[in-house]
Amino acid sequence: MIPILLIIVILTGINALFAASEMALVSIKPSTMYQLKQKDTKNSKLLEKVTKDSTKYLSTIQVAITFSGFLSSAFAGSQLSVYLVDFLSGIGIDISNNIAMIIITVLLSFFTLVFGELVPKRVALSKSVKIALFSAPIIYVVMKVFAPIVWLLSISTRGVVRLLGIKAKQKNESVTEKEIRELIVYGHIEGLYQEQEKEMLERIFLFDDLNVDSIMTPIEEVVWINSSDMNDKMINQVIKSKFSRIPVYKDSKDNIQGVVIIKDILNQMYHTKDLNINIKDIIREPYIVINTLKINRLLLDMKQRKEHLAFIMEESNKVLGIVTLEDIIEEIVGEIYDEHDK
Repeated sequence: MIPILLIIVILTGINALFAASEMALVSIKPSTMYQLKQKDTKNSKLLEKVTKDSTKYLSTIQVAITFSGFLSSAFAGSQLSVYLVDFLSGIGIDISNNIAMIIITVLLSFFTLVFGELVPKRVALSKSVKIALFSAPIIYVVMKVFAPIVWLLSISTRGVVRLLGIKAKQKNESVTEKEIRELIVYGHIEGLYQEQEKEMLERIFLFDDLNVDSIMTPIEEVVWINSSDMNDKMINQVIKSKFSRIPVYKDSKDNIQGVVIIKDILNQMYHTKDLNINIKDIIREPYIVINTLKINRLLLDMKQRKEHLAFIMEESNKVLGIVTLEDIIEEIVGEIYDEHDK
């Protein structure tokens, strides 16, 4: 009797291993898989191979669980029922072999359900990564051993799923923006990050939806220099504006000449010892973009070109306004005020 009980315990343990593995593998997220690969964690590459096709590894696990359950029932039903009949006869209770088999089956089902299914799956939920990494080599070997059976089950499953009109979800399906934004809100509710962090994360997702003309300073509000009309009044206007970069035009604001940086003016004044500034010597080439350009693309271009100011123009070559690097950054972090802002 003891050898039979030992075999049943071993088979239940096998059932528990595969039940836990199933729950752990299903619980592995793409982001977790990516982190494991980046850290080159042991068995991470094998885990990726196993989870590449969910139908295959789920079929493999079900085959293993079915076999272990079948063998366990066969041993218990045919062997232990005899011992149960003899035991009950010894205490004055007579039952048939069929009744004994039913009792053994019920007890074994309870034992298998608790120790072979529920407990292992509960443990797998709390330690999904460790169990998935541990079980990956085992599942991989079993997949090779039961390859013909798994192949038959896989194509049968896919066929039935297609007949039902359900599109199988691949393991490597990308995470949608909506799901990430929902996680941001959930994380804030759970106290993972503060309101300011939540707002910044949400602003990032709006970042690539905005055109440059939605954040520009309109041309009417821009302080300009007319290169054809330089005088003391113009210089005083520039100084009072307290801006570090001043756009330059010639006669018409649609005729952009470039940008003058206040540092360049001070540098020229220092070296020439002359207050009469020659704008043409220090003017920088204008950076002009179309008004339909997305601000995420503009940010990338400005970083590469080392530009801090861009002119916004329509297709008709009409200048609409300007966008600075600060304007773009404010779309993520909120308003930035310097010492001169009210």
